[in-house]
Amino acid sequence: GLAGLGPVTTRLSLGRCDTLLQAFGGAELQALAQGFRRLQKLHIVQMSGRMGFPASFWAVLLQQQVLPALHTLRLYLPRHIDMPGLSRFLAAAQRPLRLQLHRCIGQWGAEVRQQVQRVVAGLAQQGVHSAVRVELT
Repeated sequence: GLAGLGPVTTRLSLGRCDTLLQAFGGAELQALAQGFRRLQKLHIVQMSGRMGFPASFWAVLLQQQVLPALHTLRLYLPRHIDMPGLSRFLAAAQRPLRLQLHRCIGQWGAEVRQQVQRVVAGLAQQGVHSAVRVELT
């Protein structure tokens, strides 16, 4: 599992966010929670099925205090993103954050990109705009 990563990991590729949600449901990742606070890059694939990156995913990231050192969050194939959850997460960012949408392509990709840009623009109006840079990878 993830417990072997230890507290010094600064970059984590977690696979699907199902893994994250299941793991944080149990106690096995409590050891990693300290490491999460030092995490700089998080790469993660959307949940299986049509869940994408649901509200529960963003809630876990906030709850586990993943933000203090984080500067890059890469979402692989982000077909569905819970936008209120994303907005809360980005609003809480403590440093400039690169939000990378990886393989966000085709018709669905265009829609997701528009939604994300709307969230970022909304945050800009609240004065947190400089914190977020959206990149397509």
